[in-house]
Amino acid sequence: MGYFGKVQVFSLAVLCSILAAKTVSAQGAPLQEGFISIDCGATSNYVESATGLLWVPDSNHTSAGVNSAEVTGATTFSASMSTLRYFPKPQKSCYLLPGTTPNASYMVRHTYWYGNYDKLNRVPTFYVALDAAKAAEINSSGLSEPYVYEHVYKAKRNSITFCLYRDATNSTPFINSLELRPFQTGAYEQNVLKLGGVLSVLYRFNMGGSRDLRFPDDVYDRIWTRWTLDGVKVETLSPVDPNNLPLMPPSAVMKTASSPAVLGPETYLGLIFTLLSAYPSPDTVLNLYFAEISTNSSATSRAFNISLNANTPVVTENPYIDAGGALKADVKSFIGWGAYTTLGITLTPLPTATDPPLLNGVEILFSKRLSVDATDATDVLAIEQIKDALNLTLSSAGDPCLPVPIAWITCSSASPPRIITIRLSNYNLSRQIPTAFASLSALTLLWLDNNALTGVIPDLSKLTSLKSLHLENNALSGTIPTSLGSLPLTELFLQNNKFVGMVPTSLIRTNLLLDLSGNPGITDGRVYSGPSASPSGPPTPSADNGGSKSKPNTTIIAGIVGGIVGALLLIGCVAAIIWIRRNKIGSKLKSNTSLKSSHAPSHKPIESGLVPGAQRYSYAEITAATNGFKKKIGSGGFGPVHYGRLSNGQEVAIKALDDSSQQGAQEFTNEVELLSRIHHRNLVKLLGYCEEGNHRMLVYEFLPKGTVQEHLYGSPRAAREPLDLKLRLDIALNAAQGLEYLHNGCNPNIIHRDIKSNNILLTDKYVAKVADFGLSKLGVPGVAATHVVTDVKGTIGYLDPEYYVSNALTEKSDVFSFGVVLLEILSARPPIDQSIPNQDNRNICNWVRASLQTGNIDYILDPVILREHPNMNVVWKVAELAMLCVEPKGKHRPSMQDVVRELREAISVNGSSGTYDNFVGNSTYQFRPGGASGSGSSKHSLPNDSNNSMVKPRAR
Repeated sequence: MGYFGKVQVFSLAVLCSILAAKTVSAQGAPLQEGFISIDCGATSNYVESATGLLWVPDSNHTSAGVNSAEVTGATTFSASMSTLRYFPKPQKSCYLLPGTTPNASYMVRHTYWYGNYDKLNRVPTFYVALDAAKAAEINSSGLSEPYVYEHVYKAKRNSITFCLYRDATNSTPFINSLELRPFQTGAYEQNVLKLGGVLSVLYRFNMGGSRDLRFPDDVYDRIWTRWTLDGVKVETLSPVDPNNLPLMPPSAVMKTASSPAVLGPETYLGLIFTLLSAYPSPDTVLNLYFAEISTNSSATSRAFNISLNANTPVVTENPYIDAGGALKADVKSFIGWGAYTTLGITLTPLPTATDPPLLNGVEILFSKRLSVDATDATDVLAIEQIKDALNLTLSSAGDPCLPVPIAWITCSSASPPRIITIRLSNYNLSRQIPTAFASLSALTLLWLDNNALTGVIPDLSKLTSLKSLHLENNALSGTIPTSLGSLPLTELFLQNNKFVGMVPTSLIRTNLLLDLSGNPGITDGRVYSGPSASPSGPPTPSADNGGSKSKPNTTIIAGIVGGIVGALLLIGCVAAIIWIRRNKIGSKLKSNTSLKSSHAPSHKPIESGLVPGAQRYSYAEITAATNGFKKKIGSGGFGPVHYGRLSNGQEVAIKALDDSSQQGAQEFTNEVELLSRIHHRNLVKLLGYCEEGNHRMLVYEFLPKGTVQEHLYGSPRAAREPLDLKLRLDIALNAAQGLEYLHNGCNPNIIHRDIKSNNILLTDKYVAKVADFGLSKLGVPGVAATHVVTDVKGTIGYLDPEYYVSNALTEKSDVFSFGVVLLEILSARPPIDQSIPNQDNRNICNWVRASLQTGNIDYILDPVILREHPNMNVVWKVAELAMLCVEPKGKHRPSMQDVVRELREAISVNGSSGTYDNFVGNSTYQFRPGGASGSGSSKHSLPNDSNNSMVKPRAR
């Protein structure tokens, strides 16, 4: 008899046939000790009648992901296949399997049936990990039945974490069921498992049986698939006791076998198994199960050699009836036999044999050595204590760093990895700060801001690498620990808490950005906000400056402040009179263009002191302030920008009008007069000007945090802290408010014409201010390669396509440019990315539109945002708002008033746990999966006529 057949893949239809049964009430259900059976996506418990096992929902084992009950074709299979949980967020998502014993062996089984739950007709590829190690790649593409994975794994702690994560393909992980089964001591204790590996089941066959088996036939609930290829099935009615074997094969498997029909001179039993790939010799385990079937057998009647891949016989097997009369079960294990893509098993009878060879069961497993080092043990213990203390266990299960980090953690590349940053901002934390943070000795950044933490700051003196500590906007109390002064902190934000007492003198230093505002219990009478060495910062206290001097100083300061306020009020009245008189003349002029011919040509040059809020500087003063124009910090259509410091110590940015400009002196002074009257907290303030000979310059306040572009994707970004979603929304709102003021709060109204992320600057507190407004008349045509050289002015990538075609500038042109900025804020990608081969995707509008139309918003988000568990409903709303702003036709875009309103609502929802379904007047949504979240329509609903080539949606 020749080979019985060839097996291509571990047949898993067995799971379906075993489990496809009606469920019964959970009351009185038999439970196997240590079994955990999780139906992912289910909403209630149930008991499977075929196995008697209790299945539970996954809500007590994970807090990540989204449930789905729209799994097609599930009725053909088991109840657990009819639901699933999917994980749209890019970070690692984990299940917690509790109750394990360290160093004990367990089976972890997980099952996948895509069922087109997302209506995308594409089976994703992703990965799973057991604790710190990658265990499998999940790819069930092309299979017509559920795909089942079984792993034999040795627990390291009192729980096992099972995690799903994606790679750069951006597939969405999902899972239908997850099971945990304990093994008795000694089971699967092959050397690869003892070394800390994980065994994955490739094949397991019930060679002689007529049915598939699992629990209760198998006390471990392993799945045994019936052998369906050629061969003679033999069986016995006598009991077979497998309890002498740690592997505990089911008695039902051992009572049946495959065998040649008769014994002859060329009789042998041959099987061929196709392995999924070549496995090196130490990485594959073969278990062959034997038990005598005939009660008439003797010690020599059924003796045969076992060889693998036709090699020299490796072992002799001789099943027989023992002295007690019971049938004996035996297992032969082979660990590593060479690197082959196929495995041939040959059983050849010995010359003395009177019965043909037989085989009761086959099990093939391959081992993955866990070569990675788990995260530093001290760090792991500290994180576990932190998670328990802050109730983050389910949302942040798994090894902190491996195979990918927890969303709120960053790790070093050392071996073993160390935890270097923790960002738990806006996590709704409401307990005390765990003392375990002090054990993370490699920590450089700790952000716990915008929560509801209480109690005192614990001793963090062991964090000798800590540079950034954010605890603002909590309910912390007590005094500020003096130990913080011994740390290498460059940022310490403690504002808006309940701290009391004196500020430690060790914290008053020039290299520390310190903010203690909003703590009325600070008793030394000083306000700490911003760098300690800045002019507005706190004075360094002397040894003899006690509390007795606080009150007189306060009185003197109050008098000075009162005098200043009175003077400002007087100046304000004069300014108001001048403005009213001029406005009567200006109201007769056209006000629907940006600084177009709105000033009388006979206006005289401005004299110092005549324009409220603007100071006239000499060229010598400007030269001294810039140290001879030594430090250039930017350039644009207006000309170069230099850093300067005035004689009073104030930092400034000085824009020098390019010598090639055709701007006349009279027109320059007219524009400066208008700009000097524009004041808003979200507009960069004009402090003064210089008009001397051929030199014409504008003096602006200096904003130390630079441009939004630099923080998103500019070359200096690596040296800056990344912006979280809350901060990005605040920045977007700040800029929108400044732009809305230009449109509606100025007379004449001002159209910016060049809104871009490089023209939005940040204060030291990350307040955004719009720059370069009103400078379109002062710019030099064509001085920068990014600027359009025709009468149309603006920057490529931000330019309104309707304005570009018609030359008709409107406020909606600024709205388009602002929409591009919103897309930059979400994606951290430039508006035109020349590095992308596909020209259609170089334009950020095309790229985002194509991604959103497929429902794939994760693909366009900056990974910095994704790592913080963002409110995806808010993210969708902001993305949709941005796409409304960049509609090809201006009539379809919202006004800046609408944009401001919607951003304010987005920020409100982002800071709460509520939902956010009303958007831009309940408009319809084009992109969101599952249709519109609102109802009805409005003047801002998305149109279907996206015909302009600059923003036309195309497939990626």
